Amino acid sequence: MLSRRSPQEPRAAAPQSSLGKRIVAARKRAGLTQADLAKTMGRDRSLISHLERGNMGNTAGTIALIARALGVSTDYLLGLTDKPVDEVADLRTHYEGLCCLLADSSARVDRLADSIERLIARIDKRAAPRP
Repeated sequence: MLSRRSPQEPRAAAPQSSLGKRIVAARKRAGLTQADLAKTMGRDRSLISHLERGNMGNTAGTIALIARALGVSTDYLLGLTDKPVDEVADLRTHYEGLCCLLADSSARVDRLADSIERLIARIDKRAAPRP
């Protein structure tokens, strides 16, 4: 015999997925509501709610869109790293932007670009797997 829950009994919450927890954490860190994130992505708020609760499957495109909207890496959302941002990739992006903006730069700016290149090289060396 099936038992029915009374109207006063709250529904049991679905277990939140690791992806869902990371989306919530990144969204809150960015100071966004579900509606804000959905608007940024051009999607409906209910999609964000379902994703955060783990109630629907995820496509690579959706995960990439969320990562881009929240400024975090897909690796972070998928639980492959605990670092929300890939520091090397972030630094490279800023470096490339600097180079584009300052194509006709002075010697002072060239020295700054060289310093950033050396910093990237040091970070890459630290991040490289050790034999």
